[in-house]
Amino acid sequence: MFKKTISFANIFSIFIFSYTFIFAQDSLTVYKLDKDIIITANRTPTAFNDVARTVSVIDHVEIEHIAAQSIPELLENVSGVDVLQRGTQGVQADISMRGAGFNQTLILVDGTKMSDPQTGHHNMNLPVDISDIKRIEILKGPGSRLYGPNAFGGVINIITKSSDQLELSVGGLIGEHSLYNSQINFSLPHNNGFTRLTIAKAGSDGYKFNTAFHNLNVSQNSELIFDDLTFSIASGYNEKHFGANNFYIPIFPNPFQYEETDLFFLKGALKYKIENLVLSTQTSFRGHNDTYFWNKNTSSPNKHQSNSVTTEFNAQLNHKFGITSFGAEYTSEDFESNSLGIEEKRNSNGLFTHQRANSGFFVQHQVAFNQLILSVGGSLYNYSGQGWHGWPGADVSYKLSENSKIYSSYSEGFRVPTYTNLYLNFPATSSPFVRAFGNPDLKNEKSHNYEVGYAFHNSHINVEAAVFQRNDKNLIDYVFNETDTLYRAENFTKLVTKGFESSFKILNPGLGFNSLFIQYSFLDLNVDLVGKKTIYALTHFKHQIIGGLNYSIPFLDHLNQSWRIRYEDRLLPSQQTTVDTRISWKRPSFHMFLDITNILDEKYEDLPGVPMPGRWLKIGFEYKIFGEL
Repeated sequence: MFKKTISFANIFSIFIFSYTFIFAQDSLTVYKLDKDIIITANRTPTAFNDVARTVSVIDHVEIEHIAAQSIPELLENVSGVDVLQRGTQGVQADISMRGAGFNQTLILVDGTKMSDPQTGHHNMNLPVDISDIKRIEILKGPGSRLYGPNAFGGVINIITKSSDQLELSVGGLIGEHSLYNSQINFSLPHNNGFTRLTIAKAGSDGYKFNTAFHNLNVSQNSELIFDDLTFSIASGYNEKHFGANNFYIPIFPNPFQYEETDLFFLKGALKYKIENLVLSTQTSFRGHNDTYFWNKNTSSPNKHQSNSVTTEFNAQLNHKFGITSFGAEYTSEDFESNSLGIEEKRNSNGLFTHQRANSGFFVQHQVAFNQLILSVGGSLYNYSGQGWHGWPGADVSYKLSENSKIYSSYSEGFRVPTYTNLYLNFPATSSPFVRAFGNPDLKNEKSHNYEVGYAFHNSHINVEAAVFQRNDKNLIDYVFNETDTLYRAENFTKLVTKGFESSFKILNPGLGFNSLFIQYSFLDLNVDLVGKKTIYALTHFKHQIIGGLNYSIPFLDHLNQSWRIRYEDRLLPSQQTTVDTRISWKRPSFHMFLDITNILDEKYEDLPGVPMPGRWLKIGFEYKIFGEL
């Protein structure tokens, strides 16, 4: 305790030292809260100030000042978002919101679903480099009434950059543990649109035994505009090879695990505008391969391959009675594995093959009555063999003034089991003693959600507060059975989650400060686990505090420093406090930065049995050969 107190004192003295030299100067970075930003994570594009839900946005200005090299590390700066990392630099991360599970968050890239049917552990295998991100929208609470399955705890929409000018940039980073990161970005505008290409590669020897990794990202995005018709095509490839020291099933420690994954993505989309009607359609393909070794030196691999094809149609009509949105989608999934299945159904090649399809419809209507904005809607979805089921919801907000509002929402959510939930057979090809099984008889998870909140936004101040409750039914976890000494996937009968979130952010307050914020989240989960031992049920946080500031350093033009402090009090494994900083120097065509993460050298675990890295120094740059940063 004494050492930690001294560490906090040292950090505090750095803050004070920096503050005493700060004053207004010409090189001050100007931050703005754009209240006119259009939020797309709620499917119907809506002005930020009109959204009757809790929505957080990480824009490109914030991204530039966060000591992060991956999307999971960016999301650690948002209250209510729980990022459970295995390793670092985004190698493996589980993302959840408001106490929901890691399988219950829907990930979108430019509005396209990227969920993995095998397991939520792969949801962050995305063909998007951090240098390509324009902003990230985080819709907290379920989105099943708009997006159908798996939008149980929330929706994260990653919006990528477009460009109307010729751009060519290169960037790189080096750090301790032989860390490296390099990328090249190229944008080519033309008469009717643009094409953007990014190639990024990263790797490290690891911060402890068997945590080395190598990542590769390649992405392309092109757009053509002909009057009222827009055609776009996007593709990407993501590859990860990493040592997985005790990454999975930590109740059975094993430092020799190893994994390789690769993902290919392709999307084509059309959008056509006819006066007040906008029509859009798209077809996307997501192919994912996973090769996992319980022990790379002695065990045979578990191999899994999934292919998903989704076709969507959406329409939005603006009329005198409001805005009506409706749409339909169809998804076909093919999954092949040498370990996930029922033994009697193994084919002649020694593999299990699974197919399932889902089709769905959604409709939403938004209407404004003076200061009151009401949005009602729902979705109907049919999964293979399950029949049709509906998921309604409604949001209402009332503007107290031009900059403030109160809001309330009710919605229902659901999630279908992953193939791992259904067919996990851990002893089959991985280990002779570890026993963890799926359950092909699992039911869909369901929830009823309630939220009330307040928000105030202007060009300098952002204040938000919300209380919420989620009543869950049939939640899935792995429960220990003493009679046969194994963990088996089961549906819990009930779980009630109550919570509170608040945030305060001020921009350009003077004295050299560019921004200052603090966020707090509280979760209270009521679930009957008496006499039961589970794997994931108790990994969420109870208290979470995130604070940060950014200021311009005096006497040194164009030099800024940002700090992030994150405190989490978890049921398992324990409390943790991490402090990160970035010092950056930026000119129109050149940007250099120094990152120090976990300055306190805190020893902590996001997940039991998986220690996270200590203090880590990194230095990086970006150089714009054509265009400006």
